[in-house]
Amino acid sequence: MDINECFPSKYVGHTDLQGQDVTVIAHLVVLEDINSDDAERKGRTQKPVLYFVGMTKGLILNKTNASRIADLYGPETAHWIGQPITLYSAETEYGGKSVKCVRVREATQNNRVHPTPPPPPPNETTTRGDPPPAVPAPAGTAVVLEPAGVSF
Repeated sequence: MDINECFPSKYVGHTDLQGQDVTVIAHLVVLEDINSDDAERKGRTQKPVLYFVGMTKGLILNKTNASRIADLYGPETAHWIGQPITLYSAETEYGGKSVKCVRVREATQNNRVHPTPPPPPPNETTTRGDPPPAVPAPAGTAVVLEPAGVSF
């Protein structure tokens, strides 16, 4: 039994990546109420969550990942829509301990998603607790994730 299956999450975690780099296309950024374990912010807090074309789980954006995407595509989240990024597993310090996490980086030529992503959705920010449904790729296109076989 995989213990991670006993505690499913609606957000992408390092175990979802299966130790591999995964290239995705940004679809939607929404503010969601997130439970916080942080002693300073105990309870619920709002955080931006980035959802991807063809995926059901979103990535809760921390300051590090949001800043890296902003460095690539600008600070306006509407400009991130339709853009490729690569998710990868890394380690960071949290609460004085080394923990695994998901990080983002620019999708290189070797791991870009092809063909060109669909047009962005209307420019609107919403706040809700439920993730948006997975967005299929437009008819006649194929979303290729690197490596194949990883989905969330």
